[in-house]
Amino acid sequence: MKFMKIKVLVISVLILTGCATANIVPTGTNTYMISQMSAGGVFTNTSKLKSDVILRANAFAESKNKIAIPITSTTQPAIPGRMPSFEYQFRLVDKDDPRADGGELRSTPDNINEHRVIFKQE
Repeated sequence: MKFMKIKVLVISVLILTGCATANIVPTGTNTYMISQMSAGGVFTNTSKLKSDVILRANAFAESKNKIAIPITSTTQPAIPGRMPSFEYQFRLVDKDDPRADGGELRSTPDNINEHRVIFKQE
């Protein structure tokens, strides 16, 4: 009985702290995407989720003797019925490439509101 309680507790902790990480996927010439979803729900440390993904991207770049330059990122916060996630798109460049000096990470907005003004010609 006591063993069963410990087993349930360990499984529960693993489920709450587990993350689903996708493979690094090529999206074009020297451009890649990686995403990670956390099963921790509202208890997820979003900063750690982001840093884990970026660290994986940097390790991937290093394995190819390149530098990962950020292109864009998207964060989905935890809400009821949806686990938090982070998607990161990056480009690989040579270490001596001028773009390797610094990269700017731009977030993709969740919603884009577009307002159009139509002028009526008489």
